[in-house]
Amino acid sequence: SMLGAKARAVSSTGVNGIAGTETMFQTVTFTASAGRRYRVLLDYQLVYTDASYFVLRGRWAAGGSVTSSGTQFYYRFVSAGTPGNWEGSRAVIAEVTGLPAGSVTLGFSLIRSTGSGTVDARADASDQRRMYIDDIGV
Repeated sequence: SMLGAKARAVSSTGVNGIAGTETMFQTVTFTASAGRRYRVLLDYQLVYTDASYFVLRGRWAAGGSVTSSGTQFYYRFVSAGTPGNWEGSRAVIAEVTGLPAGSVTLGFSLIRSTGSGTVDARADASDQRRMYIDDIGV
């Protein structure tokens, strides 16, 4: 069966100081099949310097990498509950369709939309960021 887990990425390295340039902070590459639907799960934590707003995007591209020009499949505004404090874990559950057959990279990025602060996408050896891709059918 094609259903089930396709790929995962575990990161123990933070991506810090994200500001006004769209920055990928988590990606995973896998072999997609045309005509399938995929569920994407991202488990992450952010730390903000102030109450600036950021846009969280999910993007994909054929091949082994994805950038800010990749096709968007997810979009949300995010902001600090209490600036400077670590937030609790966040989770994104998204669905992506229309992928081509072959190697595809999915990723999540942040970019500041208002304000002047920065955000860190936290991760270290004991507090890892995780991303999973599951085939959920046609």
